[in-house]
Parts: sequence; C-alpha cells; structure tokens
Amino acid sequence: MYGLIECRHRYLILVSGYWHSEVAQTQFGYHIIRLEDRRGGDTAPVEEVADKIRAYLGQQKLQSEVETLVMTLRNGGKVESFVNL
Repeated sequence: MYGLIECRHRYLILVSGYWHSEVAQTQFGYHIIRLEDRRGGDTAPVEEVADKIRAYLGQQKLQSEVETLVMTLRNGGKVESFVNL
C-alpha cells in the first residue's frame, strides 16, 4: 500500500496524456493514474507572502495552545465531553 507521498514520487516519470500501467492503492482506496499536464511551480517574494505566513503561524500557535489548555483541563478535573475531539 502506498501513501500519497510515495504515489507522487512514483508517478514523476509519467508522460503527459498517458495512463500509468498499474493501479495504485493508498489508505484512501484504489486509484488509476493519468497525467494530464505538467506545470512549473512559482515562487513569490517574501514581501508578498509575509502576512499570510505570519497569520498561518499564529493560527498554528493558537491551535497548539488551545490543545494544551484542553488537555490540562481534562487531566486536572472532571470534564464531560459531548463531542469526540
């Protein structure tokens, strides 16, 4: 069984418009792969993406702090959970 990363690396040799000769199996099921097109990646100057990066990192930090607080509250007292987290 292949994960998504393994599939990505496995199909780098495909030629546009052709099907891969094998069916791929991942944790999501079976897949038939055909490469439609290849496009080059773009990079953006740091000045253009700095605010997005800061927002993303801030959100990640907040999420981590909330998870830590929830675990502290769960371990330190009686907490009833009505939703599976």
